[in-house]
Amino acid sequence: MRALVLALLAAGVFWGWSASQASRLPQLPNYLDLRGHAIAFMPRLPGPARVGGLTYLGGLLLSSSNSNFGGLSGLLVERDGDQLTVVTDRGYLLTIPARFDAKGVLAGVSPGKIGRLPLEPGLNPRRLANKDAESLAMTPDGRLTIAFERNDRVRQYNSDLTARTLPKPVALQQSRWNGIEALTDLPDGRLLALSEGIKRQGGLRGWIYEQGRWTTLVYRSHPDFSPTGATLSPDGQTVFIVERRFVSYFQGFEARVVQIPVAAIRTNAVLHPRLIAEFPAGSIAQANLEGIAARPLADGRVGLLLISDNNFVPYLQANLLLHFAYDPQSLPLDPLLPPKPVAKPRRLAL
Repeated sequence: MRALVLALLAAGVFWGWSASQASRLPQLPNYLDLRGHAIAFMPRLPGPARVGGLTYLGGLLLSSSNSNFGGLSGLLVERDGDQLTVVTDRGYLLTIPARFDAKGVLAGVSPGKIGRLPLEPGLNPRRLANKDAESLAMTPDGRLTIAFERNDRVRQYNSDLTARTLPKPVALQQSRWNGIEALTDLPDGRLLALSEGIKRQGGLRGWIYEQGRWTTLVYRSHPDFSPTGATLSPDGQTVFIVERRFVSYFQGFEARVVQIPVAAIRTNAVLHPRLIAEFPAGSIAQANLEGIAARPLADGRVGLLLISDNNFVPYLQANLLLHFAYDPQSLPLDPLLPPKPVAKPRRLAL
């Protein structure tokens, strides 16, 4: 009986998350014309592609005539709906209706809405350092939690865009360009935040926000990659994280996706993410991927949406929205697991 009650409560948490998100999303003031052009995973090899534990379902190159469109950095999606919520490097919030087919696969986008995120009184809204939004999450009661870079801080916005600024973690008080890049809600109402470059104990500093205060942990992944986005799986068991590294101005970025069990996320923990997929050279996913969101597919698999930031340099980078299916049976070998013992060959009897 106790297990049944807990299961019903958990289901209520997830239903409430989606319902509150649908009812409390901000009503943004400005129309956003938006176009999405279908793109292949490997431009020279069109068709389906599998990379590690991910299968490419399709993707869109996003464009708009709105001069404020671009710099897409953080992504949310309704767990059982079609609304995308995005934050940008220039301090804008976007709501984008996405279209999914009967299988739950991304089929297109429709024109949406765009509006500027209000800043704290006294901050100059013209300074990019004050409005560089990088990641976002949704609280169980429907508030948007948004992390800003450069002028590092975390703010929570109500549906009318009134907001409060959360206490600043100690490590962020002296940080510039290395602040919170990945942020997600957890099933029990906590927030997980990961820094892009604040180094601690052989990894990167991370935090858990709970009951009005931050506690710390360590995120120990590949030393060349940094987390840029995080999302909770629909069943609440796993956090998926997109990571990137800058190669060069000519070669651009490399990207990969990893996962962490929610059960491992606790104060003072050292998190060792499990590799899901590294995107190969020449693929469309070798982009400046900064946002990730999870939405179930009709066949029961987890669908992952990834979004990229063009840094407002469209001749070098693009705003992409990519859709993958997560196939855990196809995961690459985890380098953190001990090797399997090799059976000794039997001696042949002559």
